[in-house]
Amino acid sequence: MIVGEGNQSRLVIPVTNILHDPYRFRMDPEEELKAFLLAEEKGWEILAIYHSHPQGIQHPSPTDFTELTFPGVIYLIWYQVGERWQCRGYLMQSQAGADEVPVIISTNE
Repeated sequence: MIVGEGNQSRLVIPVTNILHDPYRFRMDPEEELKAFLLAEEKGWEILAIYHSHPQGIQHPSPTDFTELTFPGVIYLIWYQVGERWQCRGYLMQSQAGADEVPVIISTNE
């Protein structure tokens, strides 16, 4: 999960995929709850959910739509092009479709 304020991320919270499957994911319920509670404690909101498509699909898969858990939240999909990982974002509203949103990845050091 990515949590923050407005459109500014503040923290990336990894959550275990309890399915241990390269094609499907389901967040560990205990870790998911801890992430929600931390965001609430800080006054932040859930900005995005991220997962990977190791086989290179650059958009939400049929499974992503079928198992959509957080409609209205941006889903970041990491995928490989050759040896490099890329990321695209989609605002997933329902099983009807998803709108791509711009993703800016940066670090503040």
